[in-house]
Amino acid sequence: MGVALAVLVAGARPGIAEMAVGGAAPDFELMPLRFYDFGLEEREITRENAWELYEPVRLSDFKGKRPVALVFGSYSAPIRADLPDLAALHLEYGDRVQFLFVYIREATDPTVKIPRAPQTDLERIRIANSFVNEVDLPIPCLVDGIDDTTLARYAAHPTRAYLVATDGRIAHVSPHASVKLDPAEFQAALVVPPSDPR
Repeated sequence: MGVALAVLVAGARPGIAEMAVGGAAPDFELMPLRFYDFGLEEREITRENAWELYEPVRLSDFKGKRPVALVFGSYSAPIRADLPDLAALHLEYGDRVQFLFVYIREATDPTVKIPRAPQTDLERIRIANSFVNEVDLPIPCLVDGIDDTTLARYAAHPTRAYLVATDGRIAHVSPHASVKLDPAEFQAALVVPPSDPR
């Protein structure tokens, strides 16, 4: 499975208070980096040269088309416990909801040994690639930059999930340290955007 590097669009950083149901989800640009394509070349992939390699994908590309389930996590244990439920939701709703897993800064967890704390974007991509293969992640994976911009914008550490409705607004946000997603929230986002009267 390919791994992508998430690059956020420059702009004002919303506060955590804005990241609530009904608020607008921050747009971002995702650079698909198929890590396995580079193999033993050990090519240094940066945000700068990534733009030359692949076309970016924007969260706003899905606006008016389909909801997006954004799931944030890393090698930490909390996300592992939720992966079976996530896989089941993807199986049920994957034809109508775009699922995206965003690999973020590793949480401190003595029970989970990661290869090493990454110091560069490329090192984080490698660790994310190992994670994806180890847990057999069924959905596309994106990798937050080493500056943790995505994590900060979505207040997502150590794990969190958002469901973004077709109007670009947040239909569901899980508590911190959880990626629990309710199937009823998916149904609501598929039928009625949260900004509309019910």
